[in-house]
Amino acid sequence: MTDDQYRLPRAVRPVRYELSISIDPDAPHFAGTERVELIISESAAEIVCNSAGLAITHASVRSASEGPGTPVACRVHLDPARERVTFTPPAPLPPGRWVLEVDYTGVLGDMLRGLYRSRFTGDDGVERSIATTQFESTDARRAFPCWDEPDFKAAFAVSLDVPAGLTAVSNGPEIACTPLPGGGRRVRFEQTPPMSTYIVAFVVGPLESSAVIDVDGVALRVLHVPGKGHLTPFALTVGAYALRFFRDWFDIPYPGPKLDLVAIPDRLGAMENLGAAIFVDSALLVDETSASAADLARIAGVIAHEIAHMWFGDLVTMKWWNGIWLNEAFASFMHLTCVSSFEPGWQTWSDYASQRDEALRIDGLHSTRPIEIPVRRPDEAEAMFDVLTYQKGASVLRMIEQHVGADRFRDGVRRYLQAHLFANTETSDLWDAIGAAVDDASILPMMDSWVFRAGVPLVEVSRQDGAVTLSQRRFQLSDGPRADGAPGDSAEDCPHGDGTGGGQEDGWLIPIGLAYRNAAGPAAASPSRLVLGREPVRLAGRPAGDSSVLVANAGGHGYYRTRYDAECLADLVASFAQLEDLEQLTLASDTWACALAGIGPLADFAWLTTRIDENCDPAVWNVVHDCILLLDRTVADADRPVLRTWCSSLMSPVLERLGWQAPAGQGGRQDAARSILIRDLGVVAADAGVIERARAAFARQFAGPDGGDQGSGDLGTRGAIMAVVASAGGAAELAEFRARYERPASPQERQRNRDAMIELRQPDQVAEVLSMCLAGMRGEDVADVLRRMLGTRQGGPAAWDFLRDNWATLIPAQPEKSLWRIMSGLSWLVRAEPDGSVRDSGDVRSFVADHPLGGLQQLVDQSLELLDVRLSFVRRERAGLSHVLSVAGGR
Repeated sequence: MTDDQYRLPRAVRPVRYELSISIDPDAPHFAGTERVELIISESAAEIVCNSAGLAITHASVRSASEGPGTPVACRVHLDPARERVTFTPPAPLPPGRWVLEVDYTGVLGDMLRGLYRSRFTGDDGVERSIATTQFESTDARRAFPCWDEPDFKAAFAVSLDVPAGLTAVSNGPEIACTPLPGGGRRVRFEQTPPMSTYIVAFVVGPLESSAVIDVDGVALRVLHVPGKGHLTPFALTVGAYALRFFRDWFDIPYPGPKLDLVAIPDRLGAMENLGAAIFVDSALLVDETSASAADLARIAGVIAHEIAHMWFGDLVTMKWWNGIWLNEAFASFMHLTCVSSFEPGWQTWSDYASQRDEALRIDGLHSTRPIEIPVRRPDEAEAMFDVLTYQKGASVLRMIEQHVGADRFRDGVRRYLQAHLFANTETSDLWDAIGAAVDDASILPMMDSWVFRAGVPLVEVSRQDGAVTLSQRRFQLSDGPRADGAPGDSAEDCPHGDGTGGGQEDGWLIPIGLAYRNAAGPAAASPSRLVLGREPVRLAGRPAGDSSVLVANAGGHGYYRTRYDAECLADLVASFAQLEDLEQLTLASDTWACALAGIGPLADFAWLTTRIDENCDPAVWNVVHDCILLLDRTVADADRPVLRTWCSSLMSPVLERLGWQAPAGQGGRQDAARSILIRDLGVVAADAGVIERARAAFARQFAGPDGGDQGSGDLGTRGAIMAVVASAGGAAELAEFRARYERPASPQERQRNRDAMIELRQPDQVAEVLSMCLAGMRGEDVADVLRRMLGTRQGGPAAWDFLRDNWATLIPAQPEKSLWRIMSGLSWLVRAEPDGSVRDSGDVRSFVADHPLGGLQQLVDQSLELLDVRLSFVRRERAGLSHVLSVAGGR
């Protein structure tokens, strides 16, 4: 099928929409009238635009080239399969300015897409509704007929007819409000600058507003459901900081007079609508007195991410969805840069490295894809919102920034934005701007090698005769796909190829940071840099008597795996304490990845863990946790005491030295390490002392006069404590968690109690939690519960049976983004028998093959391949696992 089957004709372009929509959140339908000013560049026998699920009751067109012309009725033809509507006038329209007028109605649905209904229960126990929007990628067409492609930018003048007593929000500030004859009111909003349809927004509901803050001329406020005003100050503080930070960093004013941050109880994630960013309430509202540092850092990151989009995405936008990474990767990179400045103590880049590991893991699969790939059908755009677009994209940008220098990188970004204000771009536009700023034409081929090819390189470091050699090859978690799609023994190429970046033999152009760390002294000040291409690079060795060790990812910002030969690895492990935080993390992560792939011994990783202590960055413990999760799901019953002993010998001394709470005056960053230690010691090692102390802490947390989420001393470890209590609990614990989930004091309390229920182990409690996915659980939580329960040792098989048996009920009720979140849980569905043998994934693969998910199928394939990688690891390691852990535990 040709591209014109999916892309709209270009001869007719909108320049201005005038939208008037009547919205009652409690009504099943909405009604709208639109007037679209058009420029027709060549004679047009018809006007074609997008429409989905709308009933069009009238359409006419009139000339606007020489004053208002006489409207002529158009014949209307709807094409639901292609989500298009064609308006045919009696005669072809000559080039010029025209106005299309359309009356229509639509359904106010519950699928978290288009113009939809979000429900919440107030503090008085009464259920209420909010009408809100989610148009990205291609769902504006569900609210009004439009040219629903990113490069059809136009201005929007919006008015909303709403019932009395309800708040109305759109992209522009409110400029007029008039009563309606039958009750209610009409709210008009200031016209927007030219923008894409996917960032148009409407919200109508019983919302309250914080005080308005003037941020150097920009009106900033937070809107929320009644009674949540005390949860808004943090968002206002971060929002004001981000507006000023990005204005200065980009050297461009915020492109609007106001910014509303709107908290919606039931939605997915957040959306960067210009002037009216919409968030799920847990990503915006927070009680700072009961939130952990991790909670605050996460919320600050989401707020900064959406505000960064106001420049990178809203002001300057990709031409088509193949370039969505230009929006999302840069917004991720910028929110990390902003939050690092807002609160340096959070060490945001170190925390982000754990998310980078998720992208590296997917990039080690045969079913990975390049950052940018061709997108034709609208549903293919949905699959682009994944870890490769966000985490890999942002990580590659960080690597390039470190390579060329932060100032020159920023100059290139400024040049790019200034050249394309209110316009649309391709990836090459950004590379050209950065290349010009750094005066280096090699940036374009370097970046192309990262954006347009699949996979991730493995940089191999070997020492011989004193000299060090660096070489590269592709890192893969398995040898090759079998005929049935699962990993096998053949070394076939990636079925998706290497994108347009060239053949596998070309390799990557890898910006390498090199540094020597001295085992007996402080680290070197700054790394040296080189670009590793197809040919190996040979470096002079260290002088005689020099005890420093070579780090081939100095600073830890490179997006590549490293594998050191035995001699180099031994040096690094011995000097582990002298490595920088991110260097420790990359060494641990790469060593574990090589063990998972079978190209490095598990004993190497077990040996390295003996060097991880309370002084290490908490993100390093995440790598250990990932290994323990897999071993916990697969170890034979006879070997479980060995696993528990290894966990205890590794973690108990560190937890004892760290303590369960940060000393007075110290920040809570190490609470992330405490949480991992407490959870793994209590849940995996079943440490009786940890379980007893967790129960006491849990009782203390809820000892307030109203039974609320009270404990201040355990803020950073509360989730881990609740996980331990749940894993050792039963019906009483489930009843308590469920009650607090259903009537939480804050969005974060709801999430903690939801997550605790996932850790319950008794079959009847697991069944009850799963049944809540059909009734009694917020829609946004269903996907997370199923995803995470699929990966638990105690609940995984039951969760899979539940998902399979209720597929026809669950799946149609879930938005596409939720489907991917659910199916990603399959990668942890490693089911082991008591003797340690593992079941094949054939039944899961067969079911998924019989129930394809369209544009999301590649994401599902990645989950299945990762599942088979983990199964292969267990089969390969299970015989010697007891010996490896016994030796490591005895070091």
